[in-house]
Amino acid sequence: MELEIRKPIKNQQQQQQQQNQGNNELLHTTSSTLCSFISATPNWTNAALIGEHLWNDTTSTETCYVDESECTKSGAKRKCSVCHIVCHVNCLPLVQVSCRPTFREAFIHDYRTEKTYTTHHWVKRRKQNKKCNHCGKSLQSILGFSSKEYITIQCTWCKIGYHNKSTCFRESYFTEPCSLGPYSCLIVPPDWIIKLTERNNHKLSSSPSSSTSTPLTSTSIYRSNSFVTPSCLTNYKLNSSPLRSSYSRPDNLNDSNQLIQNISEQLTSMTSIITNDDDDNKQSISMSQSNMIDIQSNLSFVIKTNPINNVSLNPLLVFLNPKSGGNQGINLLKKFQWLLNPRQLFDLSKGGPKMGLELFSRVPNLRILVCGGDGTVGWIFSTIDSMNFNTIPPVAVLPIGTGNDLARALNWGSGYIDESVSKILKSVYEGRVIALDRWQVNSEVQTDFQTTQQLTDYEDDDSTRNRPISDTLPLKVFNNYFSLGADAATALQFHESREANPEKFNSRLKNKLFYAGLGGKDLLRRSWRDLSEHITLICDDEDFTPLIRSLKPHCILFLNIPRYGSGTLPWGQPTAEFQPQRIDDGYIEVIGLTSTSLATLQIGGHGDRICQCRRVHLTTDIVIPMQMDGEPCRLMPSKIDVFCSHQALVIQKLTRSPISAVTLNEDGNHLQWKTIGGYETRINVFVIALKDYNEMSDDVISLRQTAVWIGIITAKYDTDLSTVRKIITQLNKDNAQENLCNENSQSIETNLKIRVHLSDSWVFIDCK
Repeated sequence: MELEIRKPIKNQQQQQQQQNQGNNELLHTTSSTLCSFISATPNWTNAALIGEHLWNDTTSTETCYVDESECTKSGAKRKCSVCHIVCHVNCLPLVQVSCRPTFREAFIHDYRTEKTYTTHHWVKRRKQNKKCNHCGKSLQSILGFSSKEYITIQCTWCKIGYHNKSTCFRESYFTEPCSLGPYSCLIVPPDWIIKLTERNNHKLSSSPSSSTSTPLTSTSIYRSNSFVTPSCLTNYKLNSSPLRSSYSRPDNLNDSNQLIQNISEQLTSMTSIITNDDDDNKQSISMSQSNMIDIQSNLSFVIKTNPINNVSLNPLLVFLNPKSGGNQGINLLKKFQWLLNPRQLFDLSKGGPKMGLELFSRVPNLRILVCGGDGTVGWIFSTIDSMNFNTIPPVAVLPIGTGNDLARALNWGSGYIDESVSKILKSVYEGRVIALDRWQVNSEVQTDFQTTQQLTDYEDDDSTRNRPISDTLPLKVFNNYFSLGADAATALQFHESREANPEKFNSRLKNKLFYAGLGGKDLLRRSWRDLSEHITLICDDEDFTPLIRSLKPHCILFLNIPRYGSGTLPWGQPTAEFQPQRIDDGYIEVIGLTSTSLATLQIGGHGDRICQCRRVHLTTDIVIPMQMDGEPCRLMPSKIDVFCSHQALVIQKLTRSPISAVTLNEDGNHLQWKTIGGYETRINVFVIALKDYNEMSDDVISLRQTAVWIGIITAKYDTDLSTVRKIITQLNKDNAQENLCNENSQSIETNLKIRVHLSDSWVFIDCK
């Protein structure tokens, strides 16, 4: 829409100038409107500028950030997910406050030696539900929501705020180093992410003249109120490279619509199309350009860590699909962009995980958070395996969608239900890093069997006949399970029905009902009751085929994690006959399931335990449905080998109570409750004099203020106090040794680190 803020026309020359200005305003407004839809994620091309906003649709009732005298006061609104300012679409070109910097520009000569730190990024606000960091008073306006004055100034990094007056906010705060807030240990500092100059034959230009922009700081941006042009308007001529596209300004106003169309078409050709189904967590990639999978090779950014603080940080790399889980994905993206550096978040629907992993492959102490299902996690693992990481990063799983058996096994729950993002970040930081076995499956087709009529006896429905038969399995490696028989047949029928009529599978509830109906039909038909007659099973060189044929299972399951089929426990509780089930022991559980036991899994039942082994050799003589981590297929008669090829690292969320189960005692005579896998927690240890404790035992706040911190210990939730005493005693000895070293030092800074030494008669103050 054309902006109508113009002065009266006095003469023909002014009229011509006014018309040209109107053309520019229209072009700027329509193009900025387009950018508001496409700039919800950071720009990684050469056109990226410091201070670009990430605009998203919003229904906020906040007042437009543009001055009231210039605001158009109409139209839809957009909200920046990084700095949380709101303005109308038509007011986007008038916004004169830049967003917080997420990277820095540098030349080859200076970025290797430059020492930088992050300064505050201040934004004025009309309201803030916090207290002033200086005076401690509320930042709320007396007039409430009706006030149009900026009453507070907030840092978008550390989130602290001050009253917008000289008595609270000082000029020195502009250049003061920022702590980056409570989750600074997970944030990638903006000075680590460096935009390089143009490359020529993989060599970096060192000429300062090649740069088209001057590096900005948050201070200069705030003081100058400089307007940062949206990235898609920086350069105007279309280039041939799909990753460094720029746009040519139309010669006249009539070409502006064509410009918008060209931008949309070019962005479409630049984007990789990735679909993520929430029900079974599968991904498929369709690349519009043959070279898009190697997107990071054209990236003009590098990550250079700061040796001063890189040891103390655990930078977090987040992958998510905004389209998954209804609106959960896009809402999570906005929340993470507010708390973290937006350039440590990657949208899986725009090129997959390879670019982010390649960019951060050499960052020390890296942790990864995957917002998705089991299929998404497997995708990340496979990409990590194909790359050269110095140290394999541990992966946490925030479950979005349905299924999510791996997330359940790692205590992350069955699905994300609007949990505080702050708690999620805390859980990722405090979580325990453990190993996860990954199992490779090799198959070889047996050519001496006929396959033409083998399937009709088991899938006698006309709709399932003449389906494609595969000579290879859908995956090479699985993380959760590998199965064949009845459950794979049900999964395969559901998959093929959805592929044939995708418009009928647009509801989660309908999908679940349809899937349950397929399982119910198989329960009545008992289609795979003779499965055991067509397979041979050898585990660790021991033949279990006779046992299989005596049990007559309809499904054989090879399980790596405790959970299966949306949270069921097919292995059951631990027994004296088998070792406790673990995900890092190099053993896989082999389970036989009938149609009845498949149904009773949902009410706490379990299958027939066959064995725990390190290697499986399986032979089939008919076409049998199989699935690996939810990916089904019909496999020709084959010889299949399953073995643990390597391990991945995952982050297990700490629970607040130990996990208990009914187990047999050592002599196997009776049952008893036994704690299994009591998880560790970190405990801060404080010391207070007994005299002070007796004087203020009823005042918790005074106790906390008087007590002196001496360190942190790690203990399991079920640890008794006698064991904790030994741990604290060792901590006391370590502190004494450290105090001795600090006393010998002449440095004032080290002398300040001397900690209180406990006497041998110390007690727990809450003991009776």
